[in-house]
Amino acid sequence: MSYFGYVVKAINENEFKGVYEEIDIPEIKDDEVLIKTHYSSLNYKDALAATGVKGVVKEYPFIPGIDVAGEVIESNSKNFLVGDLVIATGYKLGMSVNGGFGQLVALPSNWIVKLPDGLSLLSAMEIGTAGLTAAASVKKLIDNEISLDKPVLVSGITGGVGSIAVKLLQNLDIEVHGISGKSNEDEIIKSLNLKNLISRSEFMDEPTRPLDKALYAGAGYKLGMSVNGGFGQLVALPSNWIVKLPDGLSLLSAMEIGTAGLTAAASVKKLIDNEISLDKPVLVSGITGGVGSIAVKLLQNLDIEVHGISGKSNEDEIIKSLNLKNLISRSEFMDEPTRPLDKALYAGAVDTVGGEILAKMISKIELEGSVSCCGNVGGMNFTSSVFPFILRGISLFGIDSAESKIELKKELWERLATDWKLDLSQNSRVISIKEVDQYINKILDGSHSGRTVIKHGE
Repeated sequence: MSYFGYVVKAINENEFKGVYEEIDIPEIKDDEVLIKTHYSSLNYKDALAATGVKGVVKEYPFIPGIDVAGEVIESNSKNFLVGDLVIATGYKLGMSVNGGFGQLVALPSNWIVKLPDGLSLLSAMEIGTAGLTAAASVKKLIDNEISLDKPVLVSGITGGVGSIAVKLLQNLDIEVHGISGKSNEDEIIKSLNLKNLISRSEFMDEPTRPLDKALYAGAGYKLGMSVNGGFGQLVALPSNWIVKLPDGLSLLSAMEIGTAGLTAAASVKKLIDNEISLDKPVLVSGITGGVGSIAVKLLQNLDIEVHGISGKSNEDEIIKSLNLKNLISRSEFMDEPTRPLDKALYAGAVDTVGGEILAKMISKIELEGSVSCCGNVGGMNFTSSVFPFILRGISLFGIDSAESKIELKKELWERLATDWKLDLSQNSRVISIKEVDQYINKILDGSHSGRTVIKHGE
């Protein structure tokens, strides 16, 4: 028995050709199903597979097609019956398992979903992997509670992912601005009814600044920046900048935590909320600093294994107090060049340093892992490829607890007073305001570690 499919064959090392021909019907294994393909869709990855781009397909001859919608005609799974209408996208479909460019596909049952009410097989493939990617991208923005006061910017708006992302955001009553190399006479661009079309060449004309005008984000607090801060005996502040001291914290312990501790807590919360795996450790950089050391302790209190990066030795008092499972020398960590994708050793990471350390940490995060980035002492620029984000689905979260919503600050303070409570007395020192100069110098020359609390009134 056989079926027809679009089979890509290697003519030689550099030449590949697709032919429509018969292929033997595979025997399905336990918990697999055989699907009759009604529709598939064409994606960029399919084009790469069809032209022999290295690293996409395991071996040739091969049938591409990372999307399939069809009908179950044979099943060895209790979850699917003959006649069920189903969809499959991604995983290894069309990469190491013959894909949707064939009349039949044999797939593990945990790769497929039943066609939801409200979709046809055709409309499912009009969505496909591109639409799922757009939906996942929009969901990340919504779950992260972006402000609705300013528009959302979308690039590549005439492509599958970009055009669907625009429509999804518009359906949520969110204003969308789009970037494209095409003119507003393009039929797809016309159909999107954008509030603002930005020419790609004009968008890239000006050099990229470390921080540009915040056209697509919100603002926050200015304590100690444009409003006199906590180095004085009195401070006058708007009431919506402050929270009541939670039960379980003293004024001293609150300042042992401070913005550094809130930043650490916000970083850890992002990893937990993003449901990182607990099967692998979390990597933390800058572990002798305020943010890094508190992040280590918070993760350890949640029974998460922590590996730490530092330029200091394991004889350092703060490093000793952290009881790390693995201390990694910063110089050894950075010895080897950063690869686009390295071994996936970590479930997530908290980077308090920035620069190229961040790039290397990203390359070592496993599938669906997360990285919280909250510092720039190692540099404000880093170079990474898109592979960790589009091949492993890694999330990179920027953390700025100082400017975060007061509701988040209240939640973090409550948690730090209860289930996330820490004893930071060993890693903290209390000084008078008259001693502050020498500790400012320590921060600037890199010799400062732990937390420094300033006591007033003496």
